[in-house]
Amino acid sequence: MPPRLEHVVSVVAVTFAIVTTAFGCRPSESERLVVLIGLDGASLDVVDELRARGELPTFDRLIRTGTAGPLQSWASKPIMRDHLRRGFWSPIVWTSIATGKIPEKHGVRDFVLPVPGTSSVVIRSDHDPVRATVTLPELGGSFPLRLKVRVRSHPPAGEQSVQILLNDEPIETAQVAVEWSDVDVIVPAELLAPVQNRLELVFSRQRDGRAGELASVAVEDASGRVAFSLDPP
Repeated sequence: MPPRLEHVVSVVAVTFAIVTTAFGCRPSESERLVVLIGLDGASLDVVDELRARGELPTFDRLIRTGTAGPLQSWASKPIMRDHLRRGFWSPIVWTSIATGKIPEKHGVRDFVLPVPGTSSVVIRSDHDPVRATVTLPELGGSFPLRLKVRVRSHPPAGEQSVQILLNDEPIETAQVAVEWSDVDVIVPAELLAPVQNRLELVFSRQRDGRAGELASVAVEDASGRVAFSLDPP
């Protein structure tokens, strides 16, 4: 395999989606077998470059004798560029394949990266300030409600301030250490919205491509009942 192609499909995700009405039965003309094969990272521009060098004869034959073209989601590169993590477009494109929707419709912009062996997610971005966003449902119960967040700063970034916003309004600025910090703040009832609420954690800085980690988010009412809980896998 050529080095470039090996790089392109180094994390080869080959997906076979086989659709037929009767497994093991020979499909009729009206029940044709459909096979979808996906090569993660093999975008059309990369494939065309390798075809031009004569390194992908099979792809070249398939494209010349069949039908080829960019996905509609690929036309959404401006949106993709604004939400990129180190050039990974896979979560955006594969979600378009799975849902049949363009990125403007399905809303998936990035990966969520679990930290192996822990129940936390890494907070990072290609832009500063780094924002972690959590969508909360409509919240109710006996007031006041309390927001409880377990978070820490990425060690090379050192202790830093993290601003907490609810529906774009600041409700707290916490000093977050490199050890786990538990932030407990009263939720202003007047800021709550029907249907859903937008919670944001805005980190003041990042180092080595990381700002911090988020372990859990919870909302409790005055009786201690949990109105919302998020514990990343």
